[in-house]
Amino acid sequence: MAVEWSPLATAFVDDHQQVTRALKQLKDALGRHDLSEAKRIAEELDPAAGPHILFEEVFLYPEVARARGRDYIDLCTRNTGPAAIFSPESWS
Repeated sequence: MAVEWSPLATAFVDDHQQVTRALKQLKDALGRHDLSEAKRIAEELDPAAGPHILFEEVFLYPEVARARGRDYIDLCTRNTGPAAIFSPESWS
């Protein structure tokens, strides 16, 4: 049975995928030492990433923490986002 998401949830997931793709593109450009491409990607990413991260921190994570516990949030955020994407362990 398919789950029907609210328009807000759908928009958030779409936004999350776009931010994640942009972070991956930024990482790849930096890995190639293509600083002009990295700058272009970062400038496009900046207006979307700030509000997205703010929404996660102010609204999403507190609700998920109430439902699943703080340890679950720590597990989820440890493996995603800029800190995980740009960590030396991910540079392969």
